[in-house]
Amino acid sequence: MDIPRIAKPARNSQGIGQEALICELDWLTTIAEPAGPFTNYGDDSIIGGNHVFATGKGFRKVYISNRSSKLMAKYMGGQDSRAVKPQLEAFMPVIDPVTTTFFSENKRYLVLVPDITCSSTRYIQIGTSCRGAEIPPDSVEMSSGVAESNEEAGHKFIIDGFQDRIYFYEGTVTLYP
Repeated sequence: MDIPRIAKPARNSQGIGQEALICELDWLTTIAEPAGPFTNYGDDSIIGGNHVFATGKGFRKVYISNRSSKLMAKYMGGQDSRAVKPQLEAFMPVIDPVTTTFFSENKRYLVLVPDITCSSTRYIQIGTSCRGAEIPPDSVEMSSGVAESNEEAGHKFIIDGFQDRIYFYEGTVTLYP
């Protein structure tokens, strides 16, 4: 396909929504992928099918502070290869047994991140069927914050992916019951 004309956007708001959706890769029975025919430039980055979960499973909503969180992607590779490493740098303003246990686990995830408009029809996906998203242990920092200051208490962390491109999930979102 020919390179399309890429016009200046009418509006380009920065930021992400206050909730990420996360599930363990093992909870999925089918992980949807882009399906052809790819008639338009970029169609091979859109997942239009639905992720299918085992009975009683689904995405969990995870609150993150949108003032201290951002979604990034590092493109990498050489002359003859390309890959992308999407990252969610996030801050979760909670310290309790649930969060400390969550950050202590070593699991693979699929993560959906909404943009600032919080559209429920398109998410950026971190993780794939062959390589799930991870929370590197050295990326997690817990802080009590400082009394009488602006420093917040909670967890800073990074969710890393490694995939061949950025994927946009447009399928149905099944939430954990």
